[in-house]
Amino acid sequence: MHLSSVLLAIASTSTLVSASAPYVVQWNSSKSYGPDGPWPVVTVQVGTRANGDGLSAVDLHPGGIWESMILTEAFCNGDDDPTHCPAAKAGLYNINGSHNVLKNITKEVGLVWQWGSNSAFNINGSAHKVVDVMTLGGVQGQSMTVGNSTISAVDSSTIRLPDGGNYSIQVGTLSLGAPGGGVQPFETGVDGETFAGHAALTNSIPSNSFGLHYGSSSLNQVGSLVWGGYDQSRVIGDAAAFDLTTGNEMRLSLLDIQIGVENGSSPFASGSSSMTGLLKQNASFGGAQPTIINPIVPYFFLSPQTCTTIAANLPVTLEPNIGLYLWNTKDPSYQRIVQSPAYLAFIFQNAGAGNLTIKVPFLLLNLTLEGPIVATPQPYFPCRPFHASDDSGDYVLGKAFLQAAFIGMNWEQNKFFMAQAPGPGVGASNVQSIAPNDTSINSDPVEHFAITWARDWTVLSATSNSTLGNGTISNGSGPSLSTGAKAGIGVGAAVGVLVAIVASSLFCIRRRKNRADRVVRQQGGETLEPEPEPMYRPLHEKDARPVSYETGLALPHEMGTEQPVRYPLELG
Repeated sequence: MHLSSVLLAIASTSTLVSASAPYVVQWNSSKSYGPDGPWPVVTVQVGTRANGDGLSAVDLHPGGIWESMILTEAFCNGDDDPTHCPAAKAGLYNINGSHNVLKNITKEVGLVWQWGSNSAFNINGSAHKVVDVMTLGGVQGQSMTVGNSTISAVDSSTIRLPDGGNYSIQVGTLSLGAPGGGVQPFETGVDGETFAGHAALTNSIPSNSFGLHYGSSSLNQVGSLVWGGYDQSRVIGDAAAFDLTTGNEMRLSLLDIQIGVENGSSPFASGSSSMTGLLKQNASFGGAQPTIINPIVPYFFLSPQTCTTIAANLPVTLEPNIGLYLWNTKDPSYQRIVQSPAYLAFIFQNAGAGNLTIKVPFLLLNLTLEGPIVATPQPYFPCRPFHASDDSGDYVLGKAFLQAAFIGMNWEQNKFFMAQAPGPGVGASNVQSIAPNDTSINSDPVEHFAITWARDWTVLSATSNSTLGNGTISNGSGPSLSTGAKAGIGVGAAVGVLVAIVASSLFCIRRRKNRADRVVRQQGGETLEPEPEPMYRPLHEKDARPVSYETGLALPHEMGTEQPVRYPLELG
């Protein structure tokens, strides 16, 4: 490494020490992608022109470890018409036009899957590893540039459907970092780095860590991604800490799946507000089903018996050719369920006190399938019956789950965190740092779950549930359903039925309106006022106090004695 580069790297480190703070990534809220979402993205600049400007603007889904998996121009065989190659809509990496790219850095092939996604999906493809300049925007208008980002340049990647058909992926992934310092040395002497790892090594953020909540594109809830910290407003109730596996996977023990209703009457045909024992486990695991959290994949990948048991309570039908459940939009219970305070709860074993419960409202599980998976948009329920192809027996929870769950990571301690995430009514951001030795994070009161969903749910009374046979439910506010859902919902209800709804639900509506009035919209979030009497019955929760949870001892990560070459971090 040239001496001038060494001095520049040292100068960058020394000038940024005093300003070390978490870096809040800017999401591209104007874009989202399918064909099984909509899923949100962040936009990066990859590669450089001769004058040093960014070369390729590419949209990516946050997820994965070590290298970012980015689709190249070869992916579309030179045809950048999105009608012919949907991947072109998200942008393609012009690897041959970049003036800073380093190729042939290793004999290892690039990756088209990570974190067990190959055991869930039948993925095939080709890729090669390179390092190049990447720039990522922040919420304050600043930018973060890493000169030697590790990239898996993907030339092809297809997913096989149960009927034998194939379709190409449409969006690549942004790496969430890597253990230790996040440095990936190659045999040619080149070092590749990640955003969080490089920023931590140059002291521009507190640690090599991140906090992530995907949010919901269909409900206009912008996600949260923070390097070196997390947004506490996205962490509700129990914030559990777990050890990474030896393969750096976020694996937990799933104890049960349940259906519940946060408040009001049941929207289900059975009339029940609580259904337990929906998880059908492999008996060899002794009641604790190994489950991997993976932001790369879209669905709940569960056993066929588990999906069947859940689906028995819903107006859905399995479409075997694509291996997914389609909502029966003509069934009157469809509208009641997807707009009510009903949820699917995942109960995990927690090393701390009690179990960890993550509630995923059915409003988030009314997603949309598009081409090339189906010919016309259709609303679907994201449970994929499967058996792990690697014989691990692991279940996998992807983006559908992470709409309602917060995950965080301290790579320097090999610890990851998980907690309930809020609804679209989340308050103003409250960004907190993760220090290098932290093994716990703080959270907001558990009441915030119901409060942040209040404006989007339609609470059912006993009368409204029994008289809505052929009508529609509307709470008169909040974001609309996804495109496929809109196409499936019938329009118009008898005036007499609407009058009955209003009369029987007046009390609940007034309470919800009062609560909604206390939510003051602000740019980038909303300010919440306390709710004196929350109208819900939480499942597996304890109290309402902000808490900090810590489990076990910190796990030291040993690094080699040789110091890798550093490129300067640029913050605009």
